[in-house]
Amino acid sequence: NFAENDVCRETSACDQIKLEGKDTLCADEATALYTAHRNPGCFQKISWEADSSLTDHWQAINDTTIQVFFKPQRDHQEIFKLYTRLQGYNEIKDSIAVALLGPYPHSSDAESLCEGGSLQISPGPTVKTCLWQDGSTDSALTIKMPGIYSVIAMSFSGCLYKDSFRIESIPSRAKVSLGPDVTLCVGQSLVLHAGGDFQSYRWQDGSVDSVLTVYNEGLYSVTVSDACSHLSGDTVLVSQQ
Repeated sequence: NFAENDVCRETSACDQIKLEGKDTLCADEATALYTAHRNPGCFQKISWEADSSLTDHWQAINDTTIQVFFKPQRDHQEIFKLYTRLQGYNEIKDSIAVALLGPYPHSSDAESLCEGGSLQISPGPTVKTCLWQDGSTDSALTIKMPGIYSVIAMSFSGCLYKDSFRIESIPSRAKVSLGPDVTLCVGQSLVLHAGGDFQSYRWQDGSVDSVLTVYNEGLYSVTVSDACSHLSGDTVLVSQQ
């Protein structure tokens, strides 16, 4: 009877390992504890393996728990994988994938507001709740005036983010001038310049460069648009003598 119980204890003492710890870390969290649970009565040593490119170092708290210190200043989400196994029992192992979240990204990269226009800033789909500087709690903020704006956001994973940003106003720059009418001698050419500060150009012949070379008399025109889609146009009469 004693021998039978002893055999059962020997075959089941070290047959599993379970790795536990946080599987998501917020951007401001730099460390976490991970524990490998063995069978009661199993005292086999535990081996640890991890992707060292995402960690600064780790240290053993005891024979089953380690504290991992992650590299700071993550600019985007990374996945850290931690592996553990029982020494001498390579088939008895476990692992955990840890999402290392990056900083809070508001969904609009715009830092400028077109004159007379508006833009929307949103924390994005990963945010559960947010509180804007004006006390509103909507999922997006409509901005119509330049200034400094801020938000406190809570993600679905429980991370708290704070962000502030400056919105500046862009005055309309869509004012193009081709200059006065011009008279050319026969055989001469002329380069018309629409300026280089616009987003798009369209001449009367359909070309879209900022300059147009003309060889013949006629009426030439251009329409330009700026970063805010404001339009401006001008014409010039070219004569020959």
